Amino acid sequence: MNEVQLATINRGIGIWVAEQENQLAGFVCLMPADAQPRPPVVDAMLATLATQSFAGRPLREQRVFLYGPVCLAAAWRGKGVLKRLYAAVKAHTRDDYDLGALFIDDDNPHSLAAHVQGLGMTALAPFHCGQKGYQLVVFATR
Repeated sequence: MNEVQLATINRGIGIWVAEQENQLAGFVCLMPADAQPRPPVVDAMLATLATQSFAGRPLREQRVFLYGPVCLAAAWRGKGVLKRLYAAVKAHTRDDYDLGALFIDDDNPHSLAAHVQGLGMTALAPFHCGQKGYQLVVFATR
């Protein structure tokens, strides 16, 4: 990701940053689902999302934002930083959005476990972009 892309994200919903003891502990990027430009994997995720339902409602009828990428500094992993970022994201988005949506690469089972088992998000459906496999993961903001 370059500075132009980060500036575009920050002008949207924003980039949430976690600091601990004056050190960067982690960050998560948040974007409206219609943000442009976006990589092909996001288009593939959104195409899958349009065919799914969550909590008894079609996702295409819900207000969805994009969550990610998220990155935690190695020294802060396993120390609750991701949970605090997630709580802040939900608090910030709950008035304007029903759901957050993200994709997790099938080659990153640790991230899938951290988000699904650790945070209680829902792995909704697998999808592909090119030869790569991903999981569509969603969470309610309320």
